[in-house]
Amino acid sequence: VMSARPRGSASEGSELRERKPPKQHFFHHDPLFDRWDYVITFPYVDLVSSKTSDRLKRRRRERGKVLQRLRTVGLTYSKQLSRDKDEVIVRITAPIERLELEAERMKLRMPTNPLVASTDERIAHMMEFTRERKEIFSGTEDSACIFSSAERQRVVNSIIESSKDMGGAELDTSRLIKKGIITKYFPLHDDDTRKHLEHSWALNWKAKQPLDDIRAYFGEKVALYFAFLGFYTTWLWGPAIFGLVLFLYQVFGSTDNVGVIVYSIFMALWATLFLEFWKRRNAILAFLWDVMDFEEEEKTRADYYGEERVNPVTEEPEIWYPEWRRMVKYSITWPVVIFMVTCVVMGSLGVLLLRLVLTRELGGIGSGIAGSLNAIMIIVLNTIYQTFAVKMTDWENHRTETDYEDALIAKSFMFQFVNSYFTLFYIAYLKGRIELFGNSDACRQGSCITDLMIQLGTVFLIQMFVGQAQEVVIPWLMGKLMTWFETRKLKKSSERKVVKEATRSEEQAKLTPYPGVFSDYNEMILQFGYVTLFAAGFPAASFAALMNNLVEVRSDAFKLCVSHQRPPAFQAE
Repeated sequence: VMSARPRGSASEGSELRERKPPKQHFFHHDPLFDRWDYVITFPYVDLVSSKTSDRLKRRRRERGKVLQRLRTVGLTYSKQLSRDKDEVIVRITAPIERLELEAERMKLRMPTNPLVASTDERIAHMMEFTRERKEIFSGTEDSACIFSSAERQRVVNSIIESSKDMGGAELDTSRLIKKGIITKYFPLHDDDTRKHLEHSWALNWKAKQPLDDIRAYFGEKVALYFAFLGFYTTWLWGPAIFGLVLFLYQVFGSTDNVGVIVYSIFMALWATLFLEFWKRRNAILAFLWDVMDFEEEEKTRADYYGEERVNPVTEEPEIWYPEWRRMVKYSITWPVVIFMVTCVVMGSLGVLLLRLVLTRELGGIGSGIAGSLNAIMIIVLNTIYQTFAVKMTDWENHRTETDYEDALIAKSFMFQFVNSYFTLFYIAYLKGRIELFGNSDACRQGSCITDLMIQLGTVFLIQMFVGQAQEVVIPWLMGKLMTWFETRKLKKSSERKVVKEATRSEEQAKLTPYPGVFSDYNEMILQFGYVTLFAAGFPAASFAALMNNLVEVRSDAFKLCVSHQRPPAFQAE
C-alpha cells in the first residue's frame, strides 16, 4: 500500500496545514486516514512487457496525471494492485481540515446541534457550514465525525470534480471512463455503518425503516424513495384486505356482484387520498431534510456540456447550451419514441390474436399461456426500450439531474404505459365489441371480468417475481460468481493452493453499479396502475402488491447494502 502526502494547492495557502502520512503499521488505526470515501480503478499497465502498446503506456501516463491532481488539491490516496493483477485500485479520502475547507466553500448546509446552538440557530435547524462556528453543528464533539457519511461523500466528490479555480482537481470522471483511462469511479461503503443498516434494516423485518440513518448514509434521494415505499405499503393494507375478500367471493361465488362496484368506488377515493397525503408527507420530509428549494439551487450535471460564457444576469461563469439545439434534438427523439410506441401496439395486437387462438383451442389454459407470453414481452421490451430512452436523453444534454430525470420519465412512462396496459384496456373496454383482424372475440358468458382477471393476474404476478430476481438475486449471484471464477483462475495459475482474499475495495469494484431509484419508482408506478386502473378486474392485485412490497422494502435495502456498489449520495426534493 502506498500513501500520498496531502498538499494544499497554491490558492489555499496556509488554509491547509501540512500533514505527514501515518506510518505503515499505524495506517489502519488512524480514524482520519482509515475512512476511505471514494474508489477509482485504473487498468494495470506493465511498462516492462514488450507487449504493452503505446496506447496503454499513454494511459499509464494519464493515470499519473490524475493522481498528481488528487495530491495537489489536498486529497490522500492509497494504491493497491488487484489480486489478479488486472487493475490498480486507488482509495481516496481527505483530512478533516480539507473537508471543512471544501464544505465551507461549497456552502454545505448541515444540521445544528440544539445543545450548543443559539435560539435563532436552533430554529433554523439547518445552516451553511462555517469553520468559525463549527461547534454548533451536530457531530463536532468527535473531530473525525463532523460530517455524516453522505456529507463526506458529497464533499470529497466536490473536491475531485470541481474546477481548479475553486480549488478542485477538475476531473471529469465520466469522460475519463469513456476514454478508458479509468475503469470505475464509485463511493466506498463504510463497513460499520453498512453492517448496522444491513442488520437493523435490510434483514430486520419487524423494525421500522430508519429513514434518518438512510438519509445520513445514502443521501436524501434514496431516503425519499424508501419513505414513499413504506408509506405506500402501509396504505395498501386497507385495499388488500377488501380486495382479497372480494376476490375469494368472485372465485367461489359470482364474478358480477355489487361488491365490485363498491370496491371500484373505494379504490378511486383511496387513490386520491393516498396521493394527497403523500404530498403532505413528502413536504414534511423535504422541510426536515432541508431540500425544499433543492431544484432551484440544483447544480449542473457532470455530463452537461456546452459553451463557456458569463451569465448576463448573475455575471458568473457558466456552461451554456442553446435551447434551440435541444429543440432540434427533441424533433428527432420524440418521433423515435412515437415509432417505438406504435411498434409495441402492433406487438400487443399480435399477442391478443395469439391469445384468441389459444383460448379457442385450450380454454382457460390458453388464456394463461397468452398472459405469460404477454408478461415476458412487457419485461423484455421495457428493458430494451429503457436503454434507448437513456441514450436519447443523454444526447439531449439536460443541465440538471432533475431536468434529465423529467425528460427520461416522460419518454419511459409513455412507452411503458402502452406496453404494460394496452392488452388490459382492450380486454376491459373493446373485447366483444370489435372484431380482431376479422375474428370474433366475444367474452365468455357475456362478461369479460374472468378474462381480465386471468390476464391481469398472470401479467402482474410474473412481473412481480421476475422483477425481484432481476433486482436482487441476479446481481448478487453475478458478484459471487465473478469472485469465485477469479479465485479458481488464480488457484490454477498459482502453485499455491491458498489464494489471498480480495480486499473490500476489490470486492465492491466487482459489484453491479446501483442503477438509481428511477427504476424502483417506475416499478411502483406501474404497480399502482395495476392496482387502481383495473381494480374491478383483479381485486386481489392490491393484496399481491402488499405482499410484494413487504418483501420489496427489505430486498431493495439488501440491494443497496450488499449486492450493489454504494450509490452517490444525491439530494432530491
